[in-house]
Amino acid sequence: MPAGKTGEAGPWNFAHDGVQNIPDHKKTTDGNSLVEGESLPAHKNNPKGEHLSVCWHRCCIIIALILCSQMKFLFPIGAAIFILGLFLAFFEHSDIWYSFFLIGGFLLLEGVNYTDGFSVLKNPRRFLETCLIFLGITVLIEIIGNFWLNLWNYPTFGRLDYFIHVLIIGYVFTFFFGLEFFVLIKRLVRSKPVRVIVLPIAAILFGYLSEYPNTFAFEWKYINWPFAEFLGIPVFVSLLWLLLLSVMPFEKLFRRD
Repeated sequence: MPAGKTGEAGPWNFAHDGVQNIPDHKKTTDGNSLVEGESLPAHKNNPKGEHLSVCWHRCCIIIALILCSQMKFLFPIGAAIFILGLFLAFFEHSDIWYSFFLIGGFLLLEGVNYTDGFSVLKNPRRFLETCLIFLGITVLIEIIGNFWLNLWNYPTFGRLDYFIHVLIIGYVFTFFFGLEFFVLIKRLVRSKPVRVIVLPIAAILFGYLSEYPNTFAFEWKYINWPFAEFLGIPVFVSLLWLLLLSVMPFEKLFRRD
């Protein structure tokens, strides 16, 4: 997960900790976060309407997850939520786009891989156990990369949004979405020698698919990363997406005999 442009981070690396060098449409409604002479767009000056919109989006995800208890609905519902996530990033500049993108993409590929004997959701106990493992990894990454090294931040997130969209959804479903993606790649590429080449390329492409929409939404920002950028994303960050391949051993936990 965590692309944006470089800037200074506050000690907590999410909302209300100093002025953030981000577009007007990403400023918070806290007056202290605005640069002198800048103003909020009309839709950001209506916190009540924005709150209702966020609640509606979250309700849609809950309803979708309930409907997805029937596996036949996974693909169409997942595709709809995935497209909604991209729409929120590119056109609404929403700072919660990534949650929709991840959950939608995960459900979409779960529907595809289910037909080939792989399913994460069919074993709720293992799913929850794996969630806890991924959550532990999430906390470790955030402690080191965010709070200690200050390599990224979440400019508009308060503590509740940080808890929901970063800790609970952001990393955990990035791992699950990535797992589903690699399972699909292995299904399409049967030759093991070819997979050695294809899977790392797929991991980097998956990273750009996850990072590029954020250059429009700025849910997270990268700070003071070395080397150049490509498409607004630090090149070194792109290479770090290779680490996502480490989720592949979890495939055997969800492979149906």
